[in-house]
Amino acid sequence: MIKFIIPFILCFSFSVFSKNIDHFRGSWLCIEESGVGFNWNKDSSNWDPVGNYTTSKYILKTVENSDCYGWDEKDNGEKICANFFEFGEEPLMKRLYTYTKRSEYNNNTAFIKGFSLMYNFKMSEKGQFIKQFNIPGDVGDKGREYNGSKNNKDSMMLFVGSCSKI
Repeated sequence: MIKFIIPFILCFSFSVFSKNIDHFRGSWLCIEESGVGFNWNKDSSNWDPVGNYTTSKYILKTVENSDCYGWDEKDNGEKICANFFEFGEEPLMKRLYTYTKRSEYNNNTAFIKGFSLMYNFKMSEKGQFIKQFNIPGDVGDKGREYNGSKNNKDSMMLFVGSCSKI
């Protein structure tokens, strides 16, 4: 009899403590802790490393899924609609973020990931995040012409930090 009770208790306890997409609903304050990147030097046509980016604070705020462009009822439980914007600024655009549940393939951690107008953003259920801009950048030998200036490329930036519910 004990052989049947223990597996039942274990299955029940895992289902109670497992997280789902609702864990990510609400408002989160996300603070960058460190950032690195590269700026394109159009004179030398080389990428110059940059390690002294000023870190920022952001808000991730979920809204009604139906408010997002491209929302479909079949996405329920798999995607969540949210604004991601700099602290103190107004949100610009709502985007869908894809929910990935815990599995052995992602280190047994659930997370959401998506894109804002400028950034790719990924946050774990524990609040650790990665924010990136323009990665993997332009791999061509030369940049493009922009407003009469030649050999231009956008910078590439990568930030890490942590979010907490507010």
